[in-house]
Amino acid sequence: MSNEPWDLPDDWYWSTIGDVCRLNERDRALRALPDDLEVTFVPMAAIDADRGAIARPERRPLGEVRKGFTPFSDGDVLLARITPSMENGKAAVARRLVNGLGFGSTEFHVMRPGSEVLPEWVYHFIRRVEFRSEAKANFAGTAGQLRVPDLFVRSASIPVAPLAEQKRIVDKVEGLLEQSRTAREALDRIPPLLKRFRQAVLAAAFRGELTERDASDEPASVLLERIREERRRKWEEHLRAKGKDPRKAKCVGPKTPDAMYLPELPERWVWTTVGAVTDNFDGLRVPVKESDRNERHGPFPYYGASGIIDHVDRYLFDGNYLLVGEDGANLLNRASPIAFRACGRFWVNNHAHVLQTLGGIPLAFLEYYFGAVDLSAYVTGTAQPKMTQAKMNSIPVPLAPQREQWLIVDAIGSRLAHVEGIEKAVTEARRRAESVDRSILVTAFRGEA
Repeated sequence: MSNEPWDLPDDWYWSTIGDVCRLNERDRALRALPDDLEVTFVPMAAIDADRGAIARPERRPLGEVRKGFTPFSDGDVLLARITPSMENGKAAVARRLVNGLGFGSTEFHVMRPGSEVLPEWVYHFIRRVEFRSEAKANFAGTAGQLRVPDLFVRSASIPVAPLAEQKRIVDKVEGLLEQSRTAREALDRIPPLLKRFRQAVLAAAFRGELTERDASDEPASVLLERIREERRRKWEEHLRAKGKDPRKAKCVGPKTPDAMYLPELPERWVWTTVGAVTDNFDGLRVPVKESDRNERHGPFPYYGASGIIDHVDRYLFDGNYLLVGEDGANLLNRASPIAFRACGRFWVNNHAHVLQTLGGIPLAFLEYYFGAVDLSAYVTGTAQPKMTQAKMNSIPVPLAPQREQWLIVDAIGSRLAHVEGIEKAVTEARRRAESVDRSILVTAFRGEA
């Protein structure tokens, strides 16, 4: 950092952190203290980066932490020296320590402010995005063990205002940041609510609660019978093409779920299975190693278990398909959609099942249903969860009459569009709040607060 990064008010001056703070000095007086004296123990995880405080501190006897840990005292400023903790803003002012003493991770820089600066002044200065970016540019060490060097911290320029001015600015900054924090916490409560609302919409849709029955609608059982007949016709054509007589072969279709153990459905609905209403194209999938994809970059999407992961120069599929994740933790934690539509020309690796619906069933109907159903009974493995084709095909599906299927798709789509709109607004508000935090600190240390 340059000696004078910006102009300061007349009664301010530039110094360095090394000039206004003692850095990483061990207090020899600690040697004389008894081993049974209780002190505060602070692991890196206990630093609340957002509030600049120590959360969930522990009490330990001095003899247990005297060696192998970094000591600090009330009023010291802690800064994580190792990535990614430093990049995430892990810093705090040590306050309310047991017997005024604390010990913690050896990955802390400890700054003890002198008489010229308040601890909170130093803390807020090093919390600035600009300081962290500069520190990152000066990381030293080997890959995976990068740290902020002592020399960088010591030589970093810091503006110094009169103490009364520091106190006024710190109070104002903390008041503004608390308001911003309250707003961000309120925003953070919205996504879980939207997730529950989304699941409630999907569950209600497949109980028939978002649509009305029409007595003139063809029962879903009739549609299901047409699908069975179409499947049988294709099977017979396949046998004939191989020179076999269909009359001498047994057609084994997907099993029908036992409705006795399933929830009651609305009138004209019927229980079926994924395998009974889809054609599966898993046999056409081809995985391509990342190194090979790097040499085959092109315009066609390359899909994996959770969506597009690359683009390649050729395609395997051309049309409208439903892709369903075959393996990965997402099957259980649902961090992203389980099923998603892929249209046009694209490639699929062996981590997503490839389906097309039969009988004119909308792809979106089945896509939304995968978002509503609990898959835990159909997923095997814990270290690497997997949903085999056979397991997926056995998932029961509540099939509505065809006209109602489209009404359900529209009803879900309109409600989820509102959810997506709110999610975008929350994301933008969160971004603005973070920008406000940055502006607060920028103006504070320019003497404009």
